[in-house]
Amino acid sequence: GGAGFDSTAPAILYLLDVVAPDGTNLIKLGITGSDVDTRYADEKASYYVVAEWDFELGANARDAETTLKRMLAEHRYNGEEQVLAAGGDSELFDLPTDQVFAVLDDVCVDYGGTLHFHRELSE
Repeated sequence: GGAGFDSTAPAILYLLDVVAPDGTNLIKLGITGSDVDTRYADEKASYYVVAEWDFELGANARDAETTLKRMLAEHRYNGEEQVLAAGGDSELFDLPTDQVFAVLDDVCVDYGGTLHFHRELSE
């Protein structure tokens, strides 16, 4: 998100697992200067946080996010129904979480991010 995002302050890049209305499992990535649950406090879609990376500088988180969205662009979700009440469907991707996690971790570390939370994926 651009609104109220301070590129000079610390930020989090996050990976969410989101379930679309039709039951499709999707992922969403994004950045926030607060915390993820605040960002999605009013969200109706079913989601949970898979991983979060801490960045001391928001600008680096934004650069990592931009890079990742470019890398994943061909997998962008194009469902008929809106999934996220809060908007941001353009940040939804139809990819397996575990496959994406490794890519995100590489890119975030390259941009100075530190993995600080990762939910172990249960089959």
